[in-house]
Amino acid sequence: MPDSLRIFITCAILSPLVFLAVALGLNIWRKRSDFLGKYLSGFYCFAAGVFLALTIILFPVSAQSYAEDFNFWGIRALFLSIHTAMRCFILDGELDMMNAATVHLPQAFRLWYTFYGAVLYVLAPVMTVGFILSFFRNFTTKMRIAWQSRKPVFYFSELNHTALTLAADVREKNPDALIVFADVYPEDGEDSYEMRKEAERIRAFCVRDDVEDLISRKNDRQVEYFLIGEEQGENMSQAVTIAEASMGLFNKKIFVFSDSEEDESIIESVDWTPQISLARKEAERTKLSEVEFNKQIMKLRLVNVQKQLAWSIVAQKELFECIRKDENGENVLSALIIGFGRYGTEFFKTLLWFGQMAGCRLEINIVDIADGSDPEKPDAESLISWKMPGVLLHNDERVPGEDFYSVRTFSGINAGSGAFRDMFLNADGTPKDDETGRRLRRTTWILTSMGDDNANIGQALAMRRIFDQLNDVNTASGKPEGTELPRIFAIVLDNEKAEKLNSGKGLINYKEIPYHVRAIGKLSERYGYDAVYPKQTEDDAFRYHVEWDEAEREKQLRSAGNDAAKRAAIEEQFDRQRRENYIKYERFSYFRDSSIAKSLHKIAVHANPAISTEQELELEQMRWNAYMRTNGYLHGDRSDSRAKLHKELRRFEAKDEEQMKKNAGH
Repeated sequence: MPDSLRIFITCAILSPLVFLAVALGLNIWRKRSDFLGKYLSGFYCFAAGVFLALTIILFPVSAQSYAEDFNFWGIRALFLSIHTAMRCFILDGELDMMNAATVHLPQAFRLWYTFYGAVLYVLAPVMTVGFILSFFRNFTTKMRIAWQSRKPVFYFSELNHTALTLAADVREKNPDALIVFADVYPEDGEDSYEMRKEAERIRAFCVRDDVEDLISRKNDRQVEYFLIGEEQGENMSQAVTIAEASMGLFNKKIFVFSDSEEDESIIESVDWTPQISLARKEAERTKLSEVEFNKQIMKLRLVNVQKQLAWSIVAQKELFECIRKDENGENVLSALIIGFGRYGTEFFKTLLWFGQMAGCRLEINIVDIADGSDPEKPDAESLISWKMPGVLLHNDERVPGEDFYSVRTFSGINAGSGAFRDMFLNADGTPKDDETGRRLRRTTWILTSMGDDNANIGQALAMRRIFDQLNDVNTASGKPEGTELPRIFAIVLDNEKAEKLNSGKGLINYKEIPYHVRAIGKLSERYGYDAVYPKQTEDDAFRYHVEWDEAEREKQLRSAGNDAAKRAAIEEQFDRQRRENYIKYERFSYFRDSSIAKSLHKIAVHANPAISTEQELELEQMRWNAYMRTNGYLHGDRSDSRAKLHKELRRFEAKDEEQMKKNAGH
């Protein structure tokens, strides 16, 4: 076989192999590499494969065509084949060159070789045209966004299912707003294609740029950023970049999705000096109204969807309907949490402070499969002891004026096992009559949060079955037969499954008897705009945040009588103080969350007309104590926020009258 034929055959075999290795292999590699994934797309991988395949198939052609000037194995032949491949990408390739160089080859092989070469000749300019079109589509999209400068714009850091859910709700509430998904590459796979079609349906734009490259410098434009990628670390990095670049700009909101407590410290450590300084100057110079001043303060939020779901669910009146008398005639709210992951933990913390009610004992039982043997998965008691040491320290401690609760953890228990059933029932189905059995029998509220939709639904149905078997005992202790206590809630993320459980009668058995299981936590519930930014709730909470100052303002105005100069000075002083309070409220989640928790608990207290002002003051202290303990605080001789010590973390009667009134806002 002549050497030239051997080289043509080698390149004919090598070219498609290299194409597949690069176009497919590099594409797979980029999906597994964060670095490559950021800079490469499927389009680029395919184009690289075409270029290398062309270079290889043109190498013997280049050498054969210029045999007199180039050594067949010469490096110049390689560079010529690269040059010719480049020309193909700009519609300057010549098939005549390949036809002339292959005339001496066997006919069948020559036909295949030239056909394969022609396919690559056509693909190359298609890649170029596709890139140019993609570039101009990205450019024109950004121009369209810039031209519509008076419309509010909502930027999403990624195109994913949660972002689409939130964007659809934003579109419903803001029909004329601009919605933009960043970091979107049209060449990505089928799932991306489906999401891009959904983005088109809600009239959203998709651009290639990273969200931090889309920062708006217009002060008169409402701009909101949703950093909602799957990588929380990247969300945080983007949040800090955007926040620092937006300092000194007005009407900007940044929502970064993360459930990490550490991320909260990072967010709150951003330097706000330029923002605050400018807002203060504008307020003094133009005498801005409170509404206009508030618009100038950037909103930078860490969004914990698990906590927000827990707060929204327990704040509903259904929780009060779960109170009933125990065997001793005492009112009890008894909650059972099955699974102590992110949702279970947030519901536990929320129940602990929200459940501080007059004349009612709060019991919380936690069942979790983690037994502490895996260092990566501590058991429930260890987790509480580490993050909330004060909770177990005061567990079952009944002191007047102090928060009261009774917490039990059952670790290493698989909720789908006989060991779990044995906690409630004997083998013959009769009720367990030991201390654990009697305690669990009092359950009036259940959450299943085991990390999987189907597991949560199945466990919820199992809990209904167990408590139906305990029906005689429950009836004897005050539960009317046929009612749906205990209330059972299952974490179900899938929208369709959740809607099925909550529509009509929900899940029923063959006799069409409903199980009374409610699904919570679906995407549209957790990622609605009002859930991410509950403006009305925050506005109400701010009123509680400053109510002590407002009471003091009224007191000083009364003492000033009709002295106009004194009254004006007092008004100016407290207006300035209110602005400073608002800045703190926006900067630090401690003030915001504490005020929201107080607001929600007051709603519960005010729903009970039998509670007197004196009881309300005491209940607020009990609620505050429980809330602070769930945030890791302990009582200390001094208040130290970094050490998480607070000297006022004590029973109601131990406080002086001034401090009690201040805590309650009177």
